[in-house]
Amino acid sequence: MDAYLTPVFNKNLKRGVILTNKEVLELLKSKGFAKVSSSYVRRFKNQYPALSKFSELRTPRVAQYQRGVSLRLGHIYIDVAFLGEKRFNNNYIGVLLAVDAQTQQLAAIPLKRRTTEAFEEAIEHLISLSIFRQIAIFYSDRETSLASESFAKKLKKRHGITLRYLHTR
Repeated sequence: MDAYLTPVFNKNLKRGVILTNKEVLELLKSKGFAKVSSSYVRRFKNQYPALSKFSELRTPRVAQYQRGVSLRLGHIYIDVAFLGEKRFNNNYIGVLLAVDAQTQQLAAIPLKRRTTEAFEEAIEHLISLSIFRQIAIFYSDRETSLASESFAKKLKKRHGITLRYLHTR
């Protein structure tokens, strides 16, 4: 089958046509290859050198934990650890945690309120501390206090920092 499919793919690639899996299955069955499975066609297309550059990489599904994939300088992952409504340590209700993706440096800023203004103050304080060499992008989960568009625009305008959100379920 490979000996038959390779020239067919070469001919179609010269014309700029990439056959779909369904078209390949129909072609093989019309040429007398009765026992052809879709997994064989998929495997052939993934191993065919000229087509493998067009195949999409499938990222594994993350079931339980968030994982950052970027290890560039200036990419900071932020999250909030809430201690609950019970007040601890001078009425602080939580901590804003920030981790540099490349150097693994950690910064923790205590929070007294769960409002957008409190987060703005904490992030301004984080930026003023100069713990991280460079801050280009903040990655965060969909924390309600960080999800306002005005906050993201203000952060971009004042400091040139982009706020992006991690996909979580």
